[in-house]
Amino acid sequence: MPSSLLDEARGVIQTHTGSSDNIRYSGPGIMNINKAVGDFYQSHNTGPVSFGNIQSQWHLSDPQTQNCLLDLQTTDPRKDKKRIEDTKEGQVLWIKGDPGKGKTMLLCGIIDEMSALRRLRDKNATTLLSFFFYQATDSRINNAAAVLRGLIYLLIDQQLLLIKHIRKKYNHAGKALFEDINAWVILSEIFTNLPKLLDFIIVSSRNWPDIKERLERAGHKVRLCLELNAESISTAIRKYIGHKVHQLAQLKKYDNKTRVAVL
Repeated sequence: MPSSLLDEARGVIQTHTGSSDNIRYSGPGIMNINKAVGDFYQSHNTGPVSFGNIQSQWHLSDPQTQNCLLDLQTTDPRKDKKRIEDTKEGQVLWIKGDPGKGKTMLLCGIIDEMSALRRLRDKNATTLLSFFFYQATDSRINNAAAVLRGLIYLLIDQQLLLIKHIRKKYNHAGKALFEDINAWVILSEIFTNLPKLLDFIIVSSRNWPDIKERLERAGHKVRLCLELNAESISTAIRKYIGHKVHQLAQLKKYDNKTRVAVL
């Protein structure tokens, strides 16, 4: 090799980009080492030579390279990530308290806050929000099947593609799918099979032993007991009442004496 080429070669640095070893000259000026090597071979070799980027000598087609990778691998992190995503349970916020503690209004406020950034209000949003209010005095919404029907309805209303999870069974059974004695079983199966939708669940209930027994089984849950936060809840309720009375006073044009009496 000519001494001039050796001198130039001393100034090279090697950087790795992608799957190739890209070696560039770092001395005066900018010179690709491929060109220098090409010039040398062209002056000492009569056969045809083609030079592009200098490729690594290690190839995945090489059996020993394959064996090396297999021995190195304890797991594929990409598959671990997918497994964790598929098996991770949704987070559960359990709000519990006796009648009159403000559970329903608290949930209404939470839903209002969450709806702003969900598909319920923003049609460009990618996150869905579904909710259901159970009322024992209303026969339309005081049973388990009604809860699932309401939740599934809101989800499909926001993402119509989800209706494919119902149509096959509906085409066979019709309206009876939602109303017969097996409705809970079938709707539970449909709801469970909806893909990765239950990331965060909020449940509000009274302090009943049977409800506690079932919710205690849920993983990743946070409890908010309104009895244990009575002072904070009372303060929030008083502020809410004051806010609504102020709105009413403006609407009805109450004087201060009437406003105080309403409070």
